[in-house]
Amino acid sequence: MAEAHDPATESTSSTGEPAEPTGTATFGTPLERHQELATLMWMGRDTFLSSSTTFHWKPAPGSQAALDQAVLEKFDPNEFMDGIWAGFHLVSEVVATYLSIGGGHLAAMAVLFETGEVHFAPKPLARSTIENCARAMWVLGKPSDAAEQRLARAYLEELLSSEIAKRTAGHLGEKTDPVHQDAQKRWKEVRRRMIAAYPGADATSISKGELGDQVRPGVEDGVTWFYALLRDHAGGNLSDDQASGMYDFLSSGTHPTLYQARQMRHWDEDHGDHVSSLFVVDTEFLERLCTAAVVAYFQVLAATFSYFGADPTPVEKFADAIERVLPGVLKPAASAT
Repeated sequence: MAEAHDPATESTSSTGEPAEPTGTATFGTPLERHQELATLMWMGRDTFLSSSTTFHWKPAPGSQAALDQAVLEKFDPNEFMDGIWAGFHLVSEVVATYLSIGGGHLAAMAVLFETGEVHFAPKPLARSTIENCARAMWVLGKPSDAAEQRLARAYLEELLSSEIAKRTAGHLGEKTDPVHQDAQKRWKEVRRRMIAAYPGADATSISKGELGDQVRPGVEDGVTWFYALLRDHAGGNLSDDQASGMYDFLSSGTHPTLYQARQMRHWDEDHGDHVSSLFVVDTEFLERLCTAAVVAYFQVLAATFSYFGADPTPVEKFADAIERVLPGVLKPAASAT
């Protein structure tokens, strides 16, 4: 099988080693607290970027990733071609890409916290960070999962992405446009590869999001699954209802709704013919928002480093920083089976 080169692994942190927050959970002003939370979010993104200089996305001998790579080199008959990965390289690229997107949105949250633009803008970014974490974790699954199951999940993600790209290109341009033609070609090739790799797979089952014994969840169901996994194996404490409620809240902060803005509105001054108002957000809420995004990202980073058998020191430093800034939000992970 041809060696695939993953461009997602070539990113490097502009700051070198991830910068660690230096304070504690007690601050003199809200702006100082916002800065500390921002630094923590930057550290999460930079911990991911530093992976390109720590383990280069190469499996350590004896790691689960190394075992998967050996299996998938024989299982998947496809090769890297036309920008489409195959086998183990597809699994690692899909996970890396979702972590890249989630890390970028986490960093964008940090910028907002630093600048004080915290009333409305952070919630869509928190939601997207969690969604991308959920998809990456779904592809990785549990250590007991078979390599073929991870590959099936990676292919299902790849197919959905190709399908959306094809549909979008068709809406934005003519069906004869080269962009749409290329997108359709990629979609067909990904589907062909899935059928070639998995006996019994066909266009009908694949169109339903099924491959092998895997079924791709929707976005919200994927988030609920993610928090159930954390609850069962990493000390998470959100019930399914609470996870759905959090997702609904973040979605309401993403799509046009009125109630959240009204909850933040404080009537300020009576001018006789009208009353002025201010939007006020408290620091405790921003701490909870930061916690949701940071803990989700940390858990996927920890699972990824473990899967590849990478030196856990960067993730451990991130965990120490989280404990200093947000004491008690991380719990000792139980053994995943």
